[in-house]
Amino acid sequence: MMGFKGARLKFFVTAVNTEVGKTFVTASLLRAFLQSGRTAIALKPVQTGCEMRSGVPVAPDVSEYAKVSSASDIAPIYAFKFPASPHYSASLECREIKTDEILKFKAARLLIDAHSAQCEITLIEGAGGIFVPLNPRESFLDVMRAVGAPIVLVCKNELGAINSALCSVYVLRSHGLKIAALVLNFTDEKDEICVSNAAYLKSKLKGISVISLRKFQKDDFAAAARSFENFIASLNFNDPSQMDASAANSNKTAA
Repeated sequence: MMGFKGARLKFFVTAVNTEVGKTFVTASLLRAFLQSGRTAIALKPVQTGCEMRSGVPVAPDVSEYAKVSSASDIAPIYAFKFPASPHYSASLECREIKTDEILKFKAARLLIDAHSAQCEITLIEGAGGIFVPLNPRESFLDVMRAVGAPIVLVCKNELGAINSALCSVYVLRSHGLKIAALVLNFTDEKDEICVSNAAYLKSKLKGISVISLRKFQKDDFAAAARSFENFIASLNFNDPSQMDASAANSNKTAA
């Protein structure tokens, strides 16, 4: 692995699709780790749909992290204005995303900050889903494989979620990636489809923490963070390789 070496434990946050609340989950998980007494930081290496301020792109997802911790207010290495797949947004600006630069992101941006370099937890959020292209040759899956961090997979809890989640889990596992957690976002505990989705996925995905996250108010990261308490408590920080085994005991439905 070429980068992201400062943290003791890393998680790569990806999703089954776009617009499923991946950034909210990342910010809430960041808040949960911080509330547990761990040092943590969130990074967004690639962002599209940036707002231009005085000619400088401002990443909206990073702005969400910064609401939780100013230490995570770190500009992406690749930031583009047009809201689309990274490879296309980059092409509109006559640029090309290089995965080597993404993998060096931590060394390039954070090692100057001793506190950040020594963080116990680094959360790395992708853009869109697993196969979102970065350039004509590579996708975010290539970055995930190179980083080698356990995956936090986000899925919207709705009709079709079972198929989406299982397909994504199959792809990730077939490429040798460990999955730490599946977050079923926007869960309505009064909706029988949401409830049955969670029950079925928990029964099928042994060794993966399945966390049902209800719909929270915007920016209510503190409340959402409580949904991750069991998951964090299950982690073995002294031996991260044992994390998958302990995750099976951490399934929780948000209160």
